Amino acid sequence: MSTPLDKRETEFEIEKGKPEIIPLLHPRWQEDVNFVSYQPPPVNKDDHGSYEEWLDRLKFIIEDLHWLLQLSHDKFWCQVVFDESLLGLIDTYLRYAPRSYDVIYELTEEGRERHNEVHRLIFMTCLRMATYKESKVI
Repeated sequence: MSTPLDKRETEFEIEKGKPEIIPLLHPRWQEDVNFVSYQPPPVNKDDHGSYEEWLDRLKFIIEDLHWLLQLSHDKFWCQVVFDESLLGLIDTYLRYAPRSYDVIYELTEEGRERHNEVHRLIFMTCLRMATYKESKVI
């Protein structure tokens, strides 16, 4: 049987020749990434500046979530547990993302594609968080 991540440790050399035992689930392993929060599409479709800003925000979210999902099991869980900006992103998405019964926003094809990709990546992140094992080994 495999040891849970919060019980596993690794040796880390802080000073030359002075190793220290550090848990694998520790803030030290968290990467310094600032996940931007989700915002719903702008209601005023004539305001091209805010729409472009919204598209850029989605692009950053997509890049960050792709990066997160490619992390190893232990690094992924360090980000999830210790990174408040990631939890803020997921929280704002779950609160403000348009639902199927909401008024349909008129999005461009690019906007729809990016929004669908963010939706898929948020789902994959939550699914990975809900899966206690990544493989038969871990």
